[in-house]
Amino acid sequence: MRKGSHHSLEIRRRMSEARKGRYVSLETRKRISESKKGKKHPLYGKHHSLESRKRMSEAQKGKKRSLETRRRMSEAKKGEKHPLYGKPRSLETRKKISESNKGKHNKGKHLSLETRKRMSEAQKGKKRSLEHRRKLSEALKGERNPNYGKHFSLEHRRKMSKNNARYWKGKHLSLETRRKISEANKIAWRRRKQRDDVK
Repeated sequence: MRKGSHHSLEIRRRMSEARKGRYVSLETRKRISESKKGKKHPLYGKHHSLESRKRMSEAQKGKKRSLETRRRMSEAKKGEKHPLYGKPRSLETRKKISESNKGKHNKGKHLSLETRKRMSEAQKGKKRSLEHRRKLSEALKGERNPNYGKHFSLEHRRKMSKNNARYWKGKHLSLETRRKISEANKIAWRRRKQRDDVK
């Protein structure tokens, strides 16, 4: 194929059909992966233009991956298989990512009740390990918390209180859960008191 030329949609469709059902062994996939790593990759050192990225984004819109495909994608990047495994991002890097994402996605948007219901159903029954919860807690402590240094208005707090009351209506917490909440509140109160004493 000559440099700069492109396959027509029909040819690409036929090529795709011809490859369907083929199984590529793990060894073959490993060799293909190694052959395109680092400087051997055709896009090494290159960057997609904004126009190119826009076209790629448009091409993916409306596509829905099956649950099986999503599961395989998830498994392919778990633990040591993830490209960032063992490479913690610095606070500076995380700050840059946070700043670049501000206002990009859901600014001014509100999730429909149906969407929120689906998200809620997807999380039901999932149990995070103590280690996972500890990491989540550490990731949101102090200045890393998105609400650090912010103060909610009385109106905002009233809305939050109203939403919480609606959520807990008819629900009953076990004694163990109430004990945990009480302990967590006591710790938070002591920390606030210590900060006030320092000031």
